[in-house]
Parts: sequence; structure tokens; C-alpha cells
Amino acid sequence: MRDLASEEFHDFSEQMSPQKLLKAMLLFEMAGVPDGAAELLVKFRPRLEKVIDVEAALDTLVEPKSKAFRRENVLPGIHAQVRCR
Repeated sequence: MRDLASEEFHDFSEQMSPQKLLKAMLLFEMAGVPDGAAELLVKFRPRLEKVIDVEAALDTLVEPKSKAFRRENVLPGIHAQVRCR
């Protein structure tokens, strides 16, 4: 996985849609790299706030792992927050 928040991938990540950035964030979390997921949320906050409550997503990242990002818990929440444009 690429570190989309790094300067090395700046041009690449700037062209990504908010939905693609959210997918990358979920992949980081599912791979056990929650700091990478949080870094994407923080760096791309202005773009992501158009489709998701970034503060709620950050809060979810720091919840106990026993319930935070289980697929059955996170995907319905993410899908409910994403607004189709």
C-alpha cells in the first residue's frame, strides 16, 4: 500500500476522489495500520468532510478494537455517511 499522505505521492493522491481516499483509509485500518488511516483523514479533511463526518471517523479509529472496525460495524456506517453527488 502506498503512503498517500506522503509528499512522494502528493500528485497521485490529489487526483483521487474522496470515495477512493475513504477506501484507502479503510484498507489501512483493515491492514492493522490505524495511524495511516488517521493520517489520511487528517490530511484530506477538507475533501473528505464533503462525504463523511471526519471527527466521527477519527473517534471510531480510537475505539477499542473489539468493536471499532469490524467489517459488519464500519461499512454500514461509512455507507450511511457518504452522500451521493
